Amino acid sequence: MEEIEKLEQAVKEAQKEEPKWPSQQDIIDMKASEMIEEEKAELRIKAENWAEEKANSKAMIIAEQERALSIQEKQFNTLRNEVKYYADWWALPSKMTEAQAMMTIQMWKQMNMNMFEALQGIWYVNWKMIIYWEVMVSQLTKAGYRVKLNTSNAEKCNLTITWKNWKITEEFTIEQAKKAGWVKGFWPWQSQPHMMLRYKAIRQWIKFLAPEVMSGLSTYEEVTTEIEPETEPIQEADIQTNITNKFKKND
Repeated sequence: MEEIEKLEQAVKEAQKEEPKWPSQQDIIDMKASEMIEEEKAELRIKAENWAEEKANSKAMIIAEQERALSIQEKQFNTLRNEVKYYADWWALPSKMTEAQAMMTIQMWKQMNMNMFEALQGIWYVNWKMIIYWEVMVSQLTKAGYRVKLNTSNAEKCNLTITWKNWKITEEFTIEQAKKAGWVKGFWPWQSQPHMMLRYKAIRQWIKFLAPEVMSGLSTYEEVTTEIEPETEPIQEADIQTNITNKFKKND
């Protein structure tokens, strides 16, 4: 009985005590905790959105790369089919390989040439692509340049090339050709020196003032004098309308 009375007395005393209100510091701590939780939630949402955007962006990049590869593959296959078509109709030079033909087609499209002009005017010597003189002059005039011969004979060529409102004169002599070793090594220099001097004077001008006309191509003399004949044999640069042995084997 005494224990029960003590317990009842303790309850009555506890009920008489004033309620304990939180201190100002407790309130500040509670508010800080709430703000931290809100910031965490916002950061979590931002992180999820960022991850989703990155995933979508990466997926788009991968899709674009796959699309580009697909386009390149289609273009490559189209190019091979073009080469096969020209070969079937005996439109390729006899010693031109499939790879060379594909490169030639790409080059004529880049230079805005027609097929026949490219197949007859672009060839491969010492494993490099070259352009014939006539095609070089054609490309120059297509680009809007005009050539005027001032002096042209078997000894020298002096010419002026104009474009819009300006003009520049260029000269090339047979002595320069001899020093370069072209006169003995390439028969047109012996049979038609006046024509070769014209071409070379134009080439000199293009090389330094309008390289875009050639699209990085070289001429026969430039390629054949870059290396010693003993170390790497020169490929013949003859043009014949005959199907290549490679395509005969494929058939």
